Amino acid sequence: KAHDDSEVRSFDDFLSPVERKYSSSTKTRKKEMSRLVRVKWGKSETYEVSASDAVELKKELERLTGVPLARQKLMAKGAWVGVLKDGTSLEKLKPSQQVTLMGSAEVVVPKAPPKFLEDMAEEEVAKSGALLPAGLENLGNTCYMNSTLQCLRGIPELKTRLDEVSHSRGSSSRGGSDVAGSLGATLRTLDSSTRAVTPHELVLALRSSFPQFAQRGKKGGFAQQDAEELYSTLLTEIATKVENLDAIFGLDVEETFKCVDTDETAVKYDKARKLVCNIQGGHGVSTKIDHLFEGLRLGLSGSLEKRSETLDKNDALWTTKKAITKLPPYLCVQFMRFFWKATPGNDEHAGVKCKIMRPVSFPETLDVFDYCAKDLQTRLNVNRTTFGAKLGQLTDHHDDDDDQDEQKRNDDDENKK
Repeated sequence: KAHDDSEVRSFDDFLSPVERKYSSSTKTRKKEMSRLVRVKWGKSETYEVSASDAVELKKELERLTGVPLARQKLMAKGAWVGVLKDGTSLEKLKPSQQVTLMGSAEVVVPKAPPKFLEDMAEEEVAKSGALLPAGLENLGNTCYMNSTLQCLRGIPELKTRLDEVSHSRGSSSRGGSDVAGSLGATLRTLDSSTRAVTPHELVLALRSSFPQFAQRGKKGGFAQQDAEELYSTLLTEIATKVENLDAIFGLDVEETFKCVDTDETAVKYDKARKLVCNIQGGHGVSTKIDHLFEGLRLGLSGSLEKRSETLDKNDALWTTKKAITKLPPYLCVQFMRFFWKATPGNDEHAGVKCKIMRPVSFPETLDVFDYCAKDLQTRLNVNRTTFGAKLGQLTDHHDDDDDQDEQKRNDDDENKK
């Protein structure tokens, strides 16, 4: 400020022409230092870099992207010609203009020394996948259990939940055995072993808690059992120890009842942990099941006797039809191969459990869209419409030949897509 209060002068007014030119260039450099440059690298990577010149910009980009200085090619239309050189000014770069960076990052991947199987611990070998997974020893007709365990072994979410309860293993109300804890321990042993595992602990806990699996045959050995019965028993027992098991296996099912003699209808909602393929085809049966989808359709429908308020009778005939309203991450399908055969002339028992030996074919990938309720089909159709059906729609064997040919043509078009 000058001595005369009426006049205010700037600092540059006191400088000589040379000093004033130097001051002006210093201000220009300060402006350049605050320049914010938007740089796009690749398809989606975008950076905002503060730099005063080309050299500083390149060094900062090398730090952010890993692209070496020698590989960097920076281009901006109208700001400079061709590729940005070290001596090129950034003055012509507009504030909103985007600079394109081309060049690959220099990634140095340290090479781990080779590790041979003979130098690994048994658990490391098992987890490496270099050898076939360990199997299970048969402890007397326990093939039904071994096959079920191998299926459950492939579900990491189940093993994680079992590990969570393994630290608090205690006595159960059935003689002090812990089926859930023994199952978790057996699965962990399978994952860390290269040799066949003998599941003594699980078999003892199972036979102690559920005596039907300890039944013996006429010759004194342990009797054969059904894999599905074991599966259902295990999940029921695990559900008492593990929270929200149905998040892994649970189906939500809507069942619609309709009275045959009236217009009465009723709807019930239930949960399940499996779909049932109802196998028929024995002597005297008119409907013969040859394929999985036929058995599933049969298993989701049926009939029963229950009360009808309109008819005022307790034994009215109703038809039932089930539809899936929620699908689980893991879907279990049971082939219903056993049926109860009455033996009225036998004094020892009223009936026996018989096995249906009919062969039933099944696809490698199962499409359950047709078994879902309308609301769930609508949600599933979002992906099916966008990406196309992964499988050809299953045709009804009762359709005429023209319908089947038309369906085949549609399937071929979908497969081409």
